[in-house]
Amino acid sequence: MGNKVVVLDIGHGGRDSGAIGIKTQEKNNNLTLGLKVGKILQQHGVTVNYTRDTDKDFCPNSYDVNIDLTNRIAIAKQYNPDVYCSLHNNAFNKQAKGIEVHCFKFGGGDQKLAQRVLNQLSNLNFINRGTKASNFYVLRKFDGTNTDACLVEYGFIDSEEDAILANMDNASVAISKGVLEHLGIKYKEPITSTIQSTINDNNQGSEIKMETCVVYFSPADFSSALIISNLNKSCAMFCRNASSSFNSDVLKFSKIITVGGPKLNVNGEIYLSGNGASDTLIAVSKYLQGK
Repeated sequence: MGNKVVVLDIGHGGRDSGAIGIKTQEKNNNLTLGLKVGKILQQHGVTVNYTRDTDKDFCPNSYDVNIDLTNRIAIAKQYNPDVYCSLHNNAFNKQAKGIEVHCFKFGGGDQKLAQRVLNQLSNLNFINRGTKASNFYVLRKFDGTNTDACLVEYGFIDSEEDAILANMDNASVAISKGVLEHLGIKYKEPITSTIQSTINDNNQGSEIKMETCVVYFSPADFSSALIISNLNKSCAMFCRNASSSFNSDVLKFSKIITVGGPKLNVNGEIYLSGNGASDTLIAVSKYLQGK
């Protein structure tokens, strides 16, 4: 049996912002969540394709939602995926809250996929709004195919934006677990030992072979730092013990990415931070969109 194939449809993008919160736009939250989910699935041997992995829409000329959706699904179908999962934030009246997962209709593989994803997401501190059968275009277009499809509405951006941002890591793990279960793949917990720089101690001078390092400010910033680290083929990570204290080995790297806290004020520094872990995650997301 060959590798399983998943398409992550990261909702909205480009000229289509999706729903808008106080701090973020839905399109950016979807992108952050989607890249996290994709990374976890890839670590389990799944072939992951994205409808988008940057901030873009799917209209060659003026924006038209029908053209956007048509082209989006055409991209997804070309991969003939086993699973299609569309990622969104919800919005309604600034009072509704919770997570729901949609399928096109009940009674088949789509519902099983949606329920498995929701079962995992229900472990988060969100209201469980259940699985719903919905006539969404992106779901309808997979009806009668070999692809099981679902659409995740991860929280209401107009009423629980902070919770959405704070739980990105947990949500990405939950969605990944649900998809993996549906594919018959056992989820493996990541190794959580302290990540240290790779130094060639056998050579005099402890010459570091890597060029990039990530320095994060606090445990709350670790998940944001890990996103950056995972996108670099060879990257070290350091935790700062205090706002003005960091491992001197940091200075041996030509590219230093600071995540959270004040600037290090060193050569080659890329500074990604904000007022707390949530704002730092937003800064990381914007940085990734510009790469």
